[in-house]
Amino acid sequence: MISSLRIPLAVLFLLTASTARGHAQLTPEYAHMKLFFCAYGSIGVKPRPLPPGFETQFAVAVIEINGSFVDMTNAPAPDIMLFDQAGKVTKTKRVISVEVFDEPYVAGEGNFAYYLNTDPRGRTRSWNGTLPGGMIHLRVRVALATQDYLRAVPGRCSVTLGPYKGEGQVDGEWPT
Repeated sequence: MISSLRIPLAVLFLLTASTARGHAQLTPEYAHMKLFFCAYGSIGVKPRPLPPGFETQFAVAVIEINGSFVDMTNAPAPDIMLFDQAGKVTKTKRVISVEVFDEPYVAGEGNFAYYLNTDPRGRTRSWNGTLPGGMIHLRVRVALATQDYLRAVPGRCSVTLGPYKGEGQVDGEWPT
């Protein structure tokens, strides 16, 4: 009886293995990007007059991506957009840095200190452009395209990275 079960079990095993390989991506309800933090601000001391192209306005977002079962190499750089109450968008001028965000949380530490700073005990490092199978946290720093974006206060933040998009409230403006 046991030998008669070997062939059906072998066929079942082969079907299961080929199905698992053919379905390398998570279904949409599981693959996602989540926005943990978004803030904007300017540099403190500015030269007068401002040299042409001198950047003074910036934004930072921390995101979580729970992606496919396989690595996505050469992923595009993330894009951040800030929206005011009327829907006017402030776009990214350029990406300054993208880091794998792996900072230890210190009890009593505020969100701005936790998400904007790098702790010497942390393992935050430059991102190599690969979205690994599973979960990754990234911190994205960008220069904003307009120098006068504060005509209206940004209230919403949107981050796009390849097929993933995360949106949420802006956590605030950092002090200069």
